[in-house]
Amino acid sequence: MRHKFLFPLVLFSIIFLHFSVMVIRLNDPGSHHKKNELIKTMKVFIKEDLKVKNQIVRSEESDQLKIMDDSYLSDKNRSFKKQTKAQALGKFQKNGGVKKKLSFSHLGLGVREDPFQKVRKDQGTSSTSDYLKDIPSGDVTNLNTKEYKYFGFYERIRQKLEGIWGTSIQDKAQELFRKGRGLSFSTEYVTSLQITLDERGEIIKIHVLSGSGVQELDKGALESFKKAAPFPNPPRGLLVNGRAVLQWGFVVKN
Repeated sequence: MRHKFLFPLVLFSIIFLHFSVMVIRLNDPGSHHKKNELIKTMKVFIKEDLKVKNQIVRSEESDQLKIMDDSYLSDKNRSFKKQTKAQALGKFQKNGGVKKKLSFSHLGLGVREDPFQKVRKDQGTSSTSDYLKDIPSGDVTNLNTKEYKYFGFYERIRQKLEGIWGTSIQDKAQELFRKGRGLSFSTEYVTSLQITLDERGEIIKIHVLSGSGVQELDKGALESFKKAAPFPNPPRGLLVNGRAVLQWGFVVKN
């Protein structure tokens, strides 16, 4: 009689123990956070040459106005003893949650204003949406830059793009995880687009120059640009036969 009830009792104990382990893992706030976090940044270029010197960026202010050999393009000349980059804007988790809800609506400032001032006020630290390879991390973004007269045009495009692309990448990430597919750790998925605008800022043509290797991410970049259109009228200096050709990079890292 005693053996008759022993097996169900042992089976119940095993099931209960397994269920308890599952609950502990699900309730552990640190169990998934780091592994499933997506960091999104942008890489904005001019011309067909995708070298660092042709990348358009934001930076903190500097009293030093010397133009360095490794200068990026920005709204004015700056130089620093040491270049640093702050944390990236917009970190997405596996479940679609946003770790830091930041968009360029936070940065909807005039070209002559400090683009990080409001972010520092709201978040207590500086942040960046620029993809900055080989720049060491720091509390703020200090970059050597030289003045680019069309910075304001690219900045207004970026302000329109960021919120749309953030939502799109969030949706694409959810789609990937629903399909049981993930993104490799430490891999940078870069989608480079080429966009042709007419003199009114309407898209004439858009295509992928180089894909990220993940169709969903490339599709999200294309969809975001199309949804953000129309854009500001391109400056006359960017027009050739009534058209302006832009290049834009979207970077996602797990």
